[in-house]
Amino acid sequence: MPGRCDASAKYLVHNYPADWLAFLGLTSASEAVGEARGERRFVPRQGTLRFGLPDALVQARIDSITATDTLERPADRLITASSRDELLAEL
Repeated sequence: MPGRCDASAKYLVHNYPADWLAFLGLTSASEAVGEARGERRFVPRQGTLRFGLPDALVQARIDSITATDTLERPADRLITASSRDELLAEL
């Protein structure tokens, strides 16, 4: 759900100083929103390519993730995970 990630990115931009956002590599609100949208699509797409379509429970788990940094953890595990459960561990 892009709206949730958009809200998380906008929260970051409005609640943290510009130098902190620059440290994260974000230079504007639109960049933060774009990054959040990209992360939101990446893990489900790559997970589907590797492990097949998720069942309803797994999809609900993925849909419940709202923070971009939370999506980065499974993105890092895409290479080493041997199952979808391992991919989504700690979420």
